[in-house]
Amino acid sequence: MKHKTGRYLNNPVNYKPKSEVKTFSRQSRNKLLKTLLSIDYDAMGSPVFFTLTYPGKFSSDPLQWKKDFNAWVTRIKYNHPGLCLVWRLEPQKRGAPHYSGFLWGWDTLGTDEGRQELSRTWYEVVGSRDEKHLRAGTQAILLDGPDRRQKIYYLAKYQSKKTKGAKNEFFDYPVGRYWGVCGRSNLAISKETVDLPRREWMLVRRVLRKRLEKVTSKGKFKAVLNQQEVGLWSEMSDKEIYRLLNFFEDQEQKDCLKL
Repeated sequence: MKHKTGRYLNNPVNYKPKSEVKTFSRQSRNKLLKTLLSIDYDAMGSPVFFTLTYPGKFSSDPLQWKKDFNAWVTRIKYNHPGLCLVWRLEPQKRGAPHYSGFLWGWDTLGTDEGRQELSRTWYEVVGSRDEKHLRAGTQAILLDGPDRRQKIYYLAKYQSKKTKGAKNEFFDYPVGRYWGVCGRSNLAISKETVDLPRREWMLVRRVLRKRLEKVTSKGKFKAVLNQQEVGLWSEMSDKEIYRLLNFFEDQEQKDCLKL
């Protein structure tokens, strides 16, 4: 028996295909947030935050939504080969599917000409005949400026939320994957792993826990500890990182004095 990836299975009787995606799970939200926060934004440059909405009439078949999105990405990549993006699917209040995410490799998208191309391509892919949808069915915001880091961090956390206010960010029925990456080979991922001795790790854990308790509500903090919510994340400025490093150096000097 051959798996779809080409791998042969020794025991086909016990083979179980990948389970159906039924909801936007905690694990999936955590992976999305990890991916967004692992991108090397200095190497990639300023991303464009995009949104794609459907007109008043839309298909109720999730497979059609994915076909529309894949057709749109294929069409855009034909003119912009360096395209890469991280997308997210969520429902609107009216129940319509709504795509959003971070996009690179479309240099003109931050201009009026690029925004017009975005609106026109999505309008044509979904077969919309609504002129209002042509004018307001898409959005593109270039995330640049001195506060680019804060904008990206805020939107990354916003993308991984399970609820926004009283509205759930998932459908009441299976729709397949809620997020993904297109053009992964063009995406610069930067991950650094540092092995710490137990004592240093306990110090880092204590400092970060105090910081998270300070900036997070008690209800949110307890929900995360009980694995009811996605993990806690904290952005640290260069100044805060240097303070943390100085803290460790002071601890090492105290240990040397004790010896």
